[in-house]
Formats: sequence, C-alpha cells, structure tokens
Amino acid sequence: MLQTLNIPYDLLAGQSTGLDCSHQARISNFYNDLIKVLNNAALQIPQFSGGSIKSYWTEHLQQLKEDSIQIHNTWVDSGKPRNGLINKLSLQVNYKYLAK
Repeated sequence: MLQTLNIPYDLLAGQSTGLDCSHQARISNFYNDLIKVLNNAALQIPQFSGGSIKSYWTEHLQQLKEDSIQIHNTWVDSGKPRNGLINKLSLQVNYKYLAK
C-alpha cells in the first residue's frame, strides 16, 4: 500500500523561511495520503481478544478460574465475611488459581 504513495522527494532539498512555505500544500497532501494508507492497512490486521492467544491456558486453568469466580460470587452474596467456612473456601480456591 505504501508503494502507491507519490513521495515528494524533491521537497527534501527545499528551503523555506518562516511560516510562508511554498511546499506546505504538497507536504500536507503527502501527510494526508500517508494517513489514509496507514488507516486502510490497519483494517487488514486481524483482531484477537487478549485472552485468546495465551498458549499456556489449559482446561485445568479454565476450571480453576471458573471455580474462583463462583466462590467469589458466593462470598460476595454472603456479605464478604472475613472468617468462617465461606471465607476459608474462597481463600483456598483463589490460592489454587493464583498459584498456577
């Protein structure tokens, strides 16, 4: 796609003074054309969700994650106890998940 751009090589040796640049329109056109090409190229790049590329992710890890989410929801529904059976189970399940 970049090969289709008309690069104004002659402007590299151009000289200008102050804000009155005789090449300003050509530079601006080149810049706009470059941005269009880059935006079009970006549309060609496949999109993946962040978690879909984890080569180390296994069914075992997925199960640990689901267990962790489930016990967390139970812990929240129980009023986020700081001790007792629900708290103990929550900590155990989360430790197993985080340790992997």
